[in-house]
Amino acid sequence: MARADRRRKRLRAWNLKLHRWVGLAAGAVLVLLAVTGVLINHSPTLGLDDAELHRGWLLRLYHDDAAARTRAYRVDGRWLGWAGGTLVLDGERVTDIAGPPVGAVASARVLVAAGSTSLVLLTPDGRLVESLGAAALPGEPTALARAKDGGVVLRTANGCHRAGPGVVSWSETSCPDTWSQPGEPPAEVRARLAELAGRPHIPWSRLLLDLHSGRLFGTAGVLVVDLVGLAAVALAITGLTNWLGGRAPRRKRRS
Repeated sequence: MARADRRRKRLRAWNLKLHRWVGLAAGAVLVLLAVTGVLINHSPTLGLDDAELHRGWLLRLYHDDAAARTRAYRVDGRWLGWAGGTLVLDGERVTDIAGPPVGAVASARVLVAAGSTSLVLLTPDGRLVESLGAAALPGEPTALARAKDGGVVLRTANGCHRAGPGVVSWSETSCPDTWSQPGEPPAEVRARLAELAGRPHIPWSRLLLDLHSGRLFGTAGVLVVDLVGLAAVALAITGLTNWLGGRAPRRKRRS
């Protein structure tokens, strides 16, 4: 009995030490996650979706060589351009898209732009209809074309896939001979794209999301956040174990 008590005490002491060290190591990040989580939940109320970053050192966290490139497509008599992660229709910013577009076409009553991992559908006046992520696509887009029936054809590493007007579902199809190609927009559109390329459109809400997920610091940041999540689970387990371990001696003394 005495040996079992000593073993139990050693285990409880080890649990207490583990609980303290894990809490000390993960505490600061857990506080950061809690604060950013609350701010993200209330970002529309606080106006963080519309407020842009202006601090140079913060913008440099996002500003790389890709942000300095621009691209523009002639679509249905209008210019749909890209700069610094932002889609621009005739010089007016409409929405964000990952990576430079690989094509843009008019399909039925919408404008369709294919990014490196997504497909964006816009109304003719530039309002966002839908953004289709990688899970809704047959593969990573490499080119885009307009089908004869008004739908779109998307080229991926898995071949060519067609979607009818409205872009609801995909089916395999033969690849067309002609694909959407970038063009040379008017001077005013080029100037607007150059302006956006020099200063990326980064709202505070995106900074908070990237900070909360760890993406702001690349793969290492995501890994740290994952480890802190596991540490929170360890804290819950060791805390519960310590609490239950402390109740047993008290029950014995009462009996």
